[in-house]
Amino acid sequence: MNEKEVAWNTQEKKLKNQTEPKIKGELNELVTGLSLLGYRIAHASFGLITDSSSEWIRPYYPMLHIKPILDENYESQQKAILEKIRNARKLDNIDEFRTYRKELEDFEAKNPLPQYEYEMDKLIDLLAEFYMTRRTSYLAQIIAEGNPSSFSIINIGFYVAYRVVTEEILDKYRNEFIAFGKFLKEKYLSEE
Repeated sequence: MNEKEVAWNTQEKKLKNQTEPKIKGELNELVTGLSLLGYRIAHASFGLITDSSSEWIRPYYPMLHIKPILDENYESQQKAILEKIRNARKLDNIDEFRTYRKELEDFEAKNPLPQYEYEMDKLIDLLAEFYMTRRTSYLAQIIAEGNPSSFSIINIGFYVAYRVVTEEILDKYRNEFIAFGKFLKEKYLSEE
């Protein structure tokens, strides 16, 4: 086994043993590939159809909510300030709330992370490369959506509210995630 295969297998085992978020086995290659590229998965769903009678409730589509891994020190400082803001809001202390909001604004102004945008662009480029040779229905195709510091990949069909989603359609959506995972594995293992 070469160095890349060892890294892949090690990361895959590590992710299988984590408790949050729960990753279905079918998403292992996709999650492993994304994590080796510097992303962490904040939430994952492989999709299911609910038995709700409400026409407004959609099925759960396959999706991954992603956050780039950039600077843990920055994120921990930002998280501490956000916690102070939440606590001030809970206590209905407007003066503290304003003080901590100003602290957050100052912190973010002094510590910009422009690389977040690069990370989302990098994922969009990977999806574009994936679809250069892959042929599938438009609605099954995967897109990246959100903002650069926190985004998701999801099938385009998620946005078609009038469409009735059957188990067959959901399987097509799931298969697209599986295929993208296989693409990432092949790409990772073939790079020098």
